[in-house]
Amino acid sequence: MAEHIMSLEPGNPETEQLKKEYITFMKGVFSAPLNFPGTAYRKALQSRSIILKFIEEKMEERIRRSREDDDDLLGWVLKNSNLSKEQILDLVLSLLFAGHETSSVAIALAIYFLQGCPSAVQQLREEHMEIAGGKKRERELSWEEYKKMEFTQCVTTSFDLPTLS
Repeated sequence: MAEHIMSLEPGNPETEQLKKEYITFMKGVFSAPLNFPGTAYRKALQSRSIILKFIEEKMEERIRRSREDDDDLLGWVLKNSNLSKEQILDLVLSLLFAGHETSSVAIALAIYFLQGCPSAVQQLREEHMEIAGGKKRERELSWEEYKKMEFTQCVTTSFDLPTLS
């Protein structure tokens, strides 16, 4: 995924270092949020900062040399979008996560974090019942109905990338 996003070659020392930081980051995502020295969470925060700094350096390098032959996602975004630096950093980190983790991990994260927020579960339930009309559905959800699920979309997109803050 890093190759397609930022043209990082597999096996390259800089790619391997990014991979190491990413693994540390992911271990912290599934840990207790205790920001004390030595905890997985603290290490994940540090790794996330290192990853974002790495991506930012790649962005700045690309901007400085401004070549037309950058044939990856980062090059395309820098040339063809009006996203801010922070938005591009979030996009690249999200895509690295999405390209590495499976849907089952994202679903597990959703379940894990939703169980700690009963008000969000209730709001999801109310939104779904309103759209379903309070009865069993005999047909699939329409696109128009899907677009009305604003809170559901916020919840599902928030699990594209676990952020540590």
